[in-house]
Amino acid sequence: MTAASPHLLGYVCCLNLYGSPYPLNPLLPPARHTEWLSSQSHHLMTFIPNLTPKLRGFGIYNVDWNELSPKVLDPVNSIFESTHLTSLTIVDMTNIPITVLASCVHLQHFTLESYQSTWDDSALTWGPASNYQKPRLTSLKLFTQDSIIDWFSMENCLFNILHLCHLVLLWGDPYFMKNFQICSSSLESFMINS
Repeated sequence: MTAASPHLLGYVCCLNLYGSPYPLNPLLPPARHTEWLSSQSHHLMTFIPNLTPKLRGFGIYNVDWNELSPKVLDPVNSIFESTHLTSLTIVDMTNIPITVLASCVHLQHFTLESYQSTWDDSALTWGPASNYQKPRLTSLKLFTQDSIIDWFSMENCLFNILHLCHLVLLWGDPYFMKNFQICSSSLESFMINS
């Protein structure tokens, strides 16, 4: 399609990238499914650079960052670094460096859904430089482990959560909830799924 009608790429505002051609739920993909995304590197290198200037939203699903080939990493990193990216969804992604998220300087909407270990506790202690301008999130959805939920309320978190309008949590962590009282005046919707 992109070869026959390259002008259509200019109309794409959101891209979802799946690490497997198999359904995420409820079936488990075959063990070698991770090779699929790397096998698509030629296609990704062809169309992602043309999409990146227009992309406002990006979703990445069922991907192990360490399994991505350098040819795939370059175009994917360009999306994270885009100044137009305002919405990011990460689902079941492992080993993504926190520093990659630090390049999302204009992010407003963030969804993180992972029941595996996205980051270990040592990764969560990393902090940006003192002059780092934290992206101001207006919506946040977290379906993940407690240590990551707690990280969003810590000083070294990459994101400014003081002005959230919409918050969705999988479950309520008391420490996190206590810290979120500071943004209660800006919240328009708040949901806990348990």
